[in-house]
Amino acid sequence: MTDLFNAFLIATATTAAANQLLHKLKVARTADLIREAARDYLNVFQTCWRVKLYFDESLDPKLTMI
Repeated sequence: MTDLFNAFLIATATTAAANQLLHKLKVARTADLIREAARDYLNVFQTCWRVKLYFDESLDPKLTMI
């Protein structure tokens, strides 16, 4: 259960970070800021994907049917 809770915390934190980075990307005015925000957003997206894979691999199959 601790692993599941830790994964939930990671997912929550990465979702919040993704929302902040998306806002940063929307308000970026120069090419450098846009590139930086896009790179950060991609890193957060990759982290979210890893958390999703962790959930898919670690949860009991009965729980994933809910």
